[in-house]
Amino acid sequence: SYLNENKNGKDGGFYIGIYYATSSLGPAITFLLYSFLIKIPLRNKQKKDFLTPESKDWIGAYWLLYVIGCLLTLCASIPIYLFPPILTNDLKIRKLTIVPVKNPVSRFLKIKKTIARNHSYIFLCIGMFFDGMIKNAIGLFMAKYIESQFQISSGRASLFAGGILVSGATVGSFSGGLITKKINFSHKTLINCIVLLSLLGSCCFASLFLRCSNSDIHGVAYTENGALNFTTTCAHECNCAIGTYFPVCANGEKTYYSPCSIGCQEQNGTKGYLKFSNCVCVNEKYKDGEIIQGACSTGCKNMIIFLLLGFFCLVIEFIVYIPQITFTIRISQEGDTGLTSLSLQQILLRVSYMLGPLLLSPLFDYSCVIFNPATNCAQSTNCINYDLEKLSYAFAIPAISCKLLATLFLLFASLSTSKESKQPGMVCNNLDC
Repeated sequence: SYLNENKNGKDGGFYIGIYYATSSLGPAITFLLYSFLIKIPLRNKQKKDFLTPESKDWIGAYWLLYVIGCLLTLCASIPIYLFPPILTNDLKIRKLTIVPVKNPVSRFLKIKKTIARNHSYIFLCIGMFFDGMIKNAIGLFMAKYIESQFQISSGRASLFAGGILVSGATVGSFSGGLITKKINFSHKTLINCIVLLSLLGSCCFASLFLRCSNSDIHGVAYTENGALNFTTTCAHECNCAIGTYFPVCANGEKTYYSPCSIGCQEQNGTKGYLKFSNCVCVNEKYKDGEIIQGACSTGCKNMIIFLLLGFFCLVIEFIVYIPQITFTIRISQEGDTGLTSLSLQQILLRVSYMLGPLLLSPLFDYSCVIFNPATNCAQSTNCINYDLEKLSYAFAIPAISCKLLATLFLLFASLSTSKESKQPGMVCNNLDC
């Protein structure tokens, strides 16, 4: 709203696009810092620690991101606070921007009444609500999904996820602003383009069905309800904790729960590159083979295709956002109503950002095959191994469903616009529309 009120005509949408494109640099820096900070131990390293940054159970110094982010936010807030209420010297814009208010209460009620009667705005906000839900959920779970689906380390997964999320958001936001500037759409044409882009985004999310084959974990038994059933027969002479998850790979073919679960009595190598031998409970064909630290690679080649399609989907997802903001401004009245419309819309979006992860989190747990057993309580902790087919469904079906719901309500907004475009109260909030 601040940018739009200080730039006349269609330039407002262009500068809003630049604003959101540059704001994508924040997550870029975050993911870049995270890929380095995650390698720093959460606490001072001790001699008995055997985990490395490549281990699934590794927890790095993630809290440093919050400290750095807080300091950078404080530094950026100082010059923003010094900005004047109005940047432009254009008298026409100043007259449109400064609205004298005699009775704030009646003015507030009038604004609420006007907004409630604007059906295009209501449907647009509902569509953006479903859009925001899945957009933020995908952003938060993308790194975890890539790590689990393609069997790579958390550091590499964060780097890949950050790369496509940030580049997609930057390219999409800037392209959306550029399109809004170059092509001065009418209200009806603008909302129709939003509907078509949203429908295209729904089709793009079908790429989330790309998955790899499951990698089973051997060396432990399972109860009827899927819980681990540990036995100490193989680990009797190993002097190790049978419940500790420490995957090892036999000849690059078979992943075992831990060297303890197959009774490995000898260990060589350095931390992160350990080799085990003299394993009494391993399959006969692997007794003379190489058993090394880490789960076996699935040999899945779908990750590059997934990342490329994911980038394209995110570009489409963020292209549509700037026209949505522009459309909101155009169908609102001058002055306070436009500002209030944007404020209520952003509040609704923030609520959707919180609900999105709550939707995906239990679905991720549902697709888990093995939970890491807790040591001090009866409850399970983090997931060790996922059913990759269920995981892809848990990611793709909610994404496509929310996107289709968003498209449906955007279509309602389009149909409402054709009926409301001639209402005298609904005028453009800029000079050249």
